[in-house]
Amino acid sequence: MHGQGPRQFDLHLRLDPRPFGGTGDSLLFTLQRSGPRFWATFLLPQQDGNLTATAFYRSDPDSARFWLRAVARRFDLGPYLQPDTLQTRIDATFSLEGAGATWPELTATAHLRLDSSYARRADHSWQLAPASARLTLTPSDSLQHRLQITGDLLEAELRGHLTPDRLAPLVRYWQQAFAAAIHRQTEKPFYRPPRSFERPLPALRPPLAVLQGRLQVRRLDWLQPLAGLPAIRTDLTATLWTRAGADTLQLALEWQADTLGIGALHQEDVQGRLQLATGRQIDRSLVGLFEWQSARLQQLRQIRLVGYFLPEGAQLSLSSRPDTTGETLRLTATLDLLDRFNRLTLQEFYWQVRDYRWQLTQPARIDLYADAAVLHSLLLRNRPAADSIAGEIELKGMLSAQVTDTTYVTLRSIALEELTRALGRARRLSGQLEGRLSLVGAFGTPQLAGFLHIDRLRYDRHPLGTLRLVSHYVPGSPQVALDVRLDPDTTIDAANRLHLSGTVRLPSSDDAGQLDLRLETTHADAFFFTYIFPDLIANVQGYFAGRGRITGTFRRPIFNAAMQLHAGAFDIPRFNLHYRIEGPVSVDEAGFLLEAVRLQDPTGGQARVDGRIFFNEYRFFSFDLTAGLDGLQVMNVTYSRDLPFYGKIWGRGTLSLSGPLYGALLQTADAEVLPKSEIYIPLAESGTEADEAFIVFADSTGRIPERPTRRPNLLARRPPGERSFLDGLDLDLNLLAPQGTTVRLVIDPLLGDVINARGSGRLQIIRQEGTFQAFGQLDVTEGDYLFTAGEIFVRRFLIEGGTITWDGDPINARLDLQAAYRTRASRAGLPGTLGQGTGLIPLVVQMHITGRVEAPQVSLRLAIDRSINEPLAGYEGWRRCSTSPNEPPSTPRACCSPTLSCSPPNAPPPKRSPRRATSSPSTASRNSSPASSTAT
Repeated sequence: MHGQGPRQFDLHLRLDPRPFGGTGDSLLFTLQRSGPRFWATFLLPQQDGNLTATAFYRSDPDSARFWLRAVARRFDLGPYLQPDTLQTRIDATFSLEGAGATWPELTATAHLRLDSSYARRADHSWQLAPASARLTLTPSDSLQHRLQITGDLLEAELRGHLTPDRLAPLVRYWQQAFAAAIHRQTEKPFYRPPRSFERPLPALRPPLAVLQGRLQVRRLDWLQPLAGLPAIRTDLTATLWTRAGADTLQLALEWQADTLGIGALHQEDVQGRLQLATGRQIDRSLVGLFEWQSARLQQLRQIRLVGYFLPEGAQLSLSSRPDTTGETLRLTATLDLLDRFNRLTLQEFYWQVRDYRWQLTQPARIDLYADAAVLHSLLLRNRPAADSIAGEIELKGMLSAQVTDTTYVTLRSIALEELTRALGRARRLSGQLEGRLSLVGAFGTPQLAGFLHIDRLRYDRHPLGTLRLVSHYVPGSPQVALDVRLDPDTTIDAANRLHLSGTVRLPSSDDAGQLDLRLETTHADAFFFTYIFPDLIANVQGYFAGRGRITGTFRRPIFNAAMQLHAGAFDIPRFNLHYRIEGPVSVDEAGFLLEAVRLQDPTGGQARVDGRIFFNEYRFFSFDLTAGLDGLQVMNVTYSRDLPFYGKIWGRGTLSLSGPLYGALLQTADAEVLPKSEIYIPLAESGTEADEAFIVFADSTGRIPERPTRRPNLLARRPPGERSFLDGLDLDLNLLAPQGTTVRLVIDPLLGDVINARGSGRLQIIRQEGTFQAFGQLDVTEGDYLFTAGEIFVRRFLIEGGTITWDGDPINARLDLQAAYRTRASRAGLPGTLGQGTGLIPLVVQMHITGRVEAPQVSLRLAIDRSINEPLAGYEGWRRCSTSPNEPPSTPRACCSPTLSCSPPNAPPPKRSPRRATSSPSTASRNSSPASSTAT
């Protein structure tokens, strides 16, 4: 820093090294003053981006003004915000300019332009669309201002007393008043002495302020990654009016939205209001009304929530109207603010879905203390179906941090299938639940003891068996001993036998809990892999046997188990494959470990699989697998409308699978296709494949809603925005096709228009982001092609050699094939002595297919078959008839017999029978230099 006194100086500041934990960050700041003028620059460089800013301020009272310019280029906010899992690449510009030396005369205009950017938080990533916002602040009189925000994200306007010198004291004043009122009404302990409130109201009485405003939300997509909030999708509009002074506070807020989605919660036609009026002693003068209405909330219809606030308590009412499914929910409760405690009374609870209903048998009282809660027998009863008994759930006891206070939960005849059906679960549990549990230390270190018993337990259609759970307290310890057994049940054909024992410590507000369990099983069905990879495999069979240990916490358990998979089998329906699988499978903190696991197909082909399937902290699965193929069949599809190739394919070599479940990469550098393989490549796209991950339907207002792109846990159902395994699978396959490999180019499967080519070569198949490419060449040594020209000419040509070359487009290969059709033609009809002989003339119709599949060139040539060694009397005369001295010998003339018809040189090709509009060698234009001929 250097200068001449406080009114003229230069300040240069550098913070180094890396003050914010970034790579290469060194904050640079300069400040210059010359009289009433200030200049400042700011630079924060990063390894791949930077943030720069320049500012100016003139402090003259009569001409005060200021401006600021800031630019972010690929800037990462992660090192400066919490949590540090946030990573961004933000491109944005910000400008601010204004004038005024005091708040009453202040005017300002700000403009923010957000360019296309990227954000990632943990395992979620977002491509953020461009947006802009503009803010203006103008005085409407000496005491009031108008704040207006416009742009792509929201529209808002606020009028009134907006100066900080008036608003800040009011906010602090009423914040303290509400905190004091809440403390007086909640600080009613059962065990400990009451605590005093140590923050009195400010002595200075704040001035009166009046505000009114409006808000319209347009987009909130930038808020989710930067703030770490769930996805919010809404077109909400709201209005606000408030009047606040030292003695009174009045507030009126109303809102409306066609749609409102917060995470997985979705509502339609939302409207509501909040009205409050209070004096300085809030708990003695507060009156208010809260109302929320929605046409749809998940499965409920026409929901209405109303709450009334009075000095002595509150009333709450929640109700919904039944829809076509008959789902109804009613809840009525009152809160009484008493001297020693607050009493919550549940007057009514009624929930019905079709014929399934639960209801409160009588009003239930809950006494609320600051450190405890007393439940006076809350009993819910389920009306039984015709062939079942009534189910009951009863809660009673006391909740506190004391180990002497116990809450009891009794479960009687709970039909799990009806319950999960009523909850709308796609995957249903079934069985009969009985149990009694006791909970102590609920507000401290909770301990749960008791038993649960479930007969005929099933998950979806899969029988599990009989489940028994017993737990008891460990004296002098916060641990709970746990013993869980899953035993066979012959009535539902369940053979599982599993034993889990050990201790657990339940999680609390300041403790993540603890697991220490041992697992032993002689039979644990492997069907659950169907739910892990639902878009890939089906009909999973087999069972695991082994033992292991589970430690860690409830949120992040650590597995350490060694299992053996017996009699395993599964299908891959899309490729019509069935495999048997056996081998050791270990489980640890990172995921599944496969060592020498054997695959076998019905034809005898085998493969060895090694590697890992990672848990990724239980957020998503990813692969690091290697498979050594030894004649394993990898495709068994006779026809497909949506695969780029199909057939019966066996392979040998090494394959690797890596990456996450929704974007894995399958690659190989040395794989070989076995000669017995038959590969069909359709040359005409015959359908439209819809990838649901790229289809988003607008709502009733025309807005394009955001969709969940990741499942909340490993076994959750795949959300619409997450691509299935096969849709998201990328390929990089370098395949060797040995001599004898058959490739069939399917031109028209309905007419049998197929080029069957046998040969050898190398082919690279690439699929990236849903786009297929193929490179390589097949050297054809033999094959055949059924050439079809309507009903006039249908002949099978034998391929004598050539090449099929792929240079990108898998359905538009380059063709260079030689084929021939051999026949004998009668002499009848030839002029003179040429037609008097009795022998047939051996002929060969030669075909040369060149060009590309989408625009092929097919040349036909008629010649004597000289491969047949026999005398051809009169051949020279036929040759003179069919050619002239000035024409090539192969140019036919109009002297052919009825059975040997030759078209003139410029004759059009024969008309074909109608077929699909597709480019193929048999429908493309034929070259007419060699004759287009037909021989029988």
